[in-house]
Amino acid sequence: MKKEIEERIKHAMKSKDQTLLMTLRGVVSKIVEQEKIDNTELSDSDILKTIQKIAKQREDSISQFKTAGRIDLVEKESLELEILKSYLPKQLEESEIRIILKNIIANGNTNIGSIMKELVVYGTQIDKKLASTILKELL
Repeated sequence: MKKEIEERIKHAMKSKDQTLLMTLRGVVSKIVEQEKIDNTELSDSDILKTIQKIAKQREDSISQFKTAGRIDLVEKESLELEILKSYLPKQLEESEIRIILKNIIANGNTNIGSIMKELVVYGTQIDKKLASTILKELL
């Protein structure tokens, strides 16, 4: 996956797409940083986790910029977020998460912590924050 990102950086340089270029360079920078910390090459799943963290930061920035009225920065961050999301697996819809949670609760599990642990199976497909909100609503 890292090689794919690096190839896309080359393409962005040739097409002079600055938003794509800067976003992907940031991703590679975080990947290299994590590789130095772990002293090993990251697997594709670790790279996905890194990209997901960066995407989460972008989402937080977008909400903060919206409250501050900085529409220009909201647009910039939104473009970068879309680029990052292109590397992430498709997230489950709210209705799908609701069904999964109802099934877990129907099996007798009503402990929020243990229910959230059961969602680990879905990895990056479930937005944990959304799942937590739905879960609190259902219980």
